[in-house]
Amino acid sequence: MTLLPGKFVLFAQGRTGSTLLGDLLDQHPDVYFGHEILAEPVRSPRATIERMRFRHARHVVGFHVKIYQLTDEQKITNVGGWLRNLNRCGWQVISLRRENVLRHVLSNITAIEGKRYDDRSGAAATVKVSVDVENLLYWMGVREQLARDEVAVLAEVPHLPLTYEADRQD
Repeated sequence: MTLLPGKFVLFAQGRTGSTLLGDLLDQHPDVYFGHEILAEPVRSPRATIERMRFRHARHVVGFHVKIYQLTDEQKITNVGGWLRNLNRCGWQVISLRRENVLRHVLSNITAIEGKRYDDRSGAAATVKVSVDVENLLYWMGVREQLARDEVAVLAEVPHLPLTYEADRQD
């Protein structure tokens, strides 16, 4: 099957399966996935993504962006408006989230402590971590607030909602 050139943005926090999803999509010969191309400040976020699309014009192109990359790194004050504008210009928005905040935060703590973020080598590795309860509760609150912010941003943005727990398959 040949895909028609298209474009999409994967709007998700870290530790939601976004790298795995991007890697899986990128394996298709007609897809190019740019991962987190807006993780660092750029002069023009829109120009940056359009350059990527132009460089891979024969492909379906996509990238992953986190809400705080848009607000903190790119200084976008109206993320919903920015995503709506992308959508009006043909960019499909896919939102990916985790429902289980505790597991989400524990996944992040484990990744940081074990210095293993995207290891899918199949090697069984056990990482023992110490969890400070106050730190855990703090980060759960941060993740919950980010999730609420994402819901608010996406309220008027046409998008495909996916959840880590419900949509992940072996």
